[in-house]
Amino acid sequence: MILILLGQCISYKERTIFDYLLIIFKDLDYQNIGYHLFNLSIQCLSNEWYECSIDLLQMQSNMKNNLHEKHWILFFRHLFNNNQSNLIEILMKLMIQKQLTPLEAILRVCYTNTNEDYCLALNYLEQGEKLHHPMRINYFYPLLINAYSFPTSQNWSDDNRLHLYRLLNHFSIPIDSLTYSNLFHQYYQNDYRSLLNLLSRNHLQSILDRVCRLLLHDVRQQILPLNIIEQIAPYFRLHNHTRQEELARSLLSV
Repeated sequence: MILILLGQCISYKERTIFDYLLIIFKDLDYQNIGYHLFNLSIQCLSNEWYECSIDLLQMQSNMKNNLHEKHWILFFRHLFNNNQSNLIEILMKLMIQKQLTPLEAILRVCYTNTNEDYCLALNYLEQGEKLHHPMRINYFYPLLINAYSFPTSQNWSDDNRLHLYRLLNHFSIPIDSLTYSNLFHQYYQNDYRSLLNLLSRNHLQSILDRVCRLLLHDVRQQILPLNIIEQIAPYFRLHNHTRQEELARSLLSV
């Protein structure tokens, strides 16, 4: 009965009664009606009742038999498919206030929807950083691969890549994936000076160090020729004794 009344409240835009009934509904046994919770959540969007929409989905997350939380992915896919992606920033703020992690679902939808530009995922990551969303390594690898794979790399400007590296600079996320490394080398064709200069010029020291170490690692593994060290050396802070020793060890291992 309450489920039907909640639906009627959405149809007639009775927010006060809806809020009252939702409190009662949370105390009832709603464990077997996850599908209806999802539908109510979608209906709430039409009234701009965004917080109610998130509350209903959170209730679905709290259900005992819910292991994978696929409803969040379906929810954000609904937004993309119905040209409502402009709501994502609002919903992201609400979810983070409730200690939820919206990027998990948002990025999964972005990365599995061939119609979406991966640069849009970069925008969501930047929004997530401003809202202190916890970051995970699997958020970044698809973007790195997309930024250096042909033909998708043509959609990326140097400014887009700079935005990505600014994000990576703030997080201690390794970039030593073999798949990414191979694409990276193919894209730059063994001339990394433009990238190293870009990172140095924008004071992105953390990511600059990681790129230099990635290149050094691949020189040691004979993936890259020895003369790549000449490109690395000007950016490796060799005025520091520890860095001198690190470079010396790399040369010795070669």
